[in-house]
Amino acid sequence: MYQAAITADARPWAILEEAPGDSDLRLVVTRGGGGTQTQIPDAAYVIYTSGSTGRPKGVVVSHQALLDRLRGLARLPGLVAGESMLAMAALSIDMSVSELFLPLAVGGCVIAAPAARRDQQRFRSVTEQFRPSVIQATPSFWRLALASRWAGAPGSRLWCGGEALTPALAGQLLPLCGPVEPIRPDRGDGLAGRGIADDQPRLAAARNAASAHRPGRRPDRGGRTTRGDHRLPPGTRHVVPEPAGADRGAVHRPRDP
Repeated sequence: MYQAAITADARPWAILEEAPGDSDLRLVVTRGGGGTQTQIPDAAYVIYTSGSTGRPKGVVVSHQALLDRLRGLARLPGLVAGESMLAMAALSIDMSVSELFLPLAVGGCVIAAPAARRDQQRFRSVTEQFRPSVIQATPSFWRLALASRWAGAPGSRLWCGGEALTPALAGQLLPLCGPVEPIRPDRGDGLAGRGIADDQPRLAAARNAASAHRPGRRPDRGGRTTRGDHRLPPGTRHVVPEPAGADRGAVHRPRDP
């Protein structure tokens, strides 16, 4: 249902998918071409939400937002030329973007192993053989690795995103690897990454803007924010002025159609 909803909304010219029972990819040409990519200027990609509010929404990410994000991650937590990063996240989530593009942007190496996220034995084999400089995953994945008696990767730095990294989990991981870096803003439920406060959107409880937002909505701020649902016309993202003297760009309040 999820894939069908995305395909119907995006109307792509072609679909790149995994062949059943094989690790190879195949290109499937569709008949419903004429998708959104010809209608959105400067769009690097469109990524879809989970659909938890009723239907998946295609969120537009511009080239500038993508470049700014990669530059920020290259600086903190940090990746330099000659280093490598394990790429195992599903392409449907934004974590895959940094895994695929960040190493190439800095002159590093991508170690592509998508099967490693589903198979702990494959994950251990890949990390032992290639010894990536950075391994990125969600805290849920790291808990599964620990439960599977993962021996660790002493020469690798671990990046944790997508969920809250608790101090307890970080304490379990530290003896098994190099530094453990959260790449998530502080939401009061876990550790926050270095420099994240300047790189991530403001939360709905932000000063002076809180009263302008409906409960459960989060305003976005700055050049690294997305453009919202690709189907919505310009002007559907409400702009909330920054406090006097703040030089951090406009705050945008997204809304559902």
